Amino acid sequence: MTNLSILNYMLQNEYKKVTDIPVEDCKNILSKLIVPKRLMVKDVPRGQIIASTGEKVDGMDAQALRGAIFIWTHQEPYMEIEDAGEVSLYIRTSSGSASFRVLSTDIQTNNGVVQAMGYACDLNKI
Repeated sequence: MTNLSILNYMLQNEYKKVTDIPVEDCKNILSKLIVPKRLMVKDVPRGQIIASTGEKVDGMDAQALRGAIFIWTHQEPYMEIEDAGEVSLYIRTSSGSASFRVLSTDIQTNNGVVQAMGYACDLNKI
């Protein structure tokens, strides 16, 4: 998550400051996104969600603290060469109504790996 996604959540829910967000809401959002396993982008297979049907193709399901998330990567061509461009990571929670691109990947910390959600991450849709 980013400061902007948290700010958008606050505006959508008419909270004036971060401390106005109920603790249970924070726990609910985070528990749907935390996978208690060290996952790096290289560990996640290519995949997609077909927009017209919602069908998951390839990718992988991962167990979050609360529910499951579907994770997949997508690789763009580079200069018209297939499988040579940027690899992007995407997620969708089992209860979510939208897919989100992860903008900063594989941030290694002492206690795990952080995959930072992009600005477009709408916390109300997780």
